[in-house]
Parts: sequence; C-alpha cells; structure tokens
Amino acid sequence: MASGDSSQAVVNTLLNCIGSFFAGANLQRMEDLFADTVKLCEERKQLNYKFQAQQVQRSLSKLIGTGKEPKHSSEGRDVLASNSSVLRSYHYQTAYVSFIFRSYDDTIENIEKYFALQETTWGI
Repeated sequence: MASGDSSQAVVNTLLNCIGSFFAGANLQRMEDLFADTVKLCEERKQLNYKFQAQQVQRSLSKLIGTGKEPKHSSEGRDVLASNSSVLRSYHYQTAYVSFIFRSYDDTIENIEKYFALQETTWGI
C-alpha cells in the first residue's frame, strides 16, 4: 500500500480474517491469511491489531492440532498488560478454544475475566 490510511487497511484486513474464521473457512488457508495479517501489522507498526491477530492465530493452531504458539514481542506483552480491550479479546479467544475442546472450567474462568473488563473497554 503506497498511500492511504494504513490503520484502516489493517482493521479491514483483520476484520476480513476474523469474519472468515468464524464463518468456517478452511483452517489451513486461514492460518496463511493470519500470518499475512500479522506481517502487515508489523510493517505498519499496529501492535494492538497484531496482538489480536496473534490470538486468533493461536486458536487456529490449536484447532488444526499443530499447537504453534505465536511469538510475542516484548511490545506485545506490554500491550496485553496495558490495554484492557486487547486483554478482553485475549480472554474471549481463550474461552472460545476452551469451549471447543470442552474444557468448561477454563471457559467459565475466561468468560468471567472477559465480562469483568466490560466497563473499561471499547471492544466487544
């Protein structure tokens, strides 16, 4: 992208990927799309969106069965610690994967953390 709003480009790409993920697209294809999205976020220095894309990437790898964990930079860990909206999406993804694998105690724990952040976040 030579010109334009890079933040909006990252948001649109991420929303497309997340929508495809929840719509049931091929998981291996989604893994490649999320890798490209994370790369775009790194290039455009969009750490919040990068970390959120990595959370879904983690869910994808668990669903596929590879168990690959995304490598979080120190900035990514700082974003998780300081941004309650990103932390809330982390708990949502963790609860989602726990529910899929029928780990209901983990699901309940993460849903409680998710709703505890409801008053202080802008995310869903």
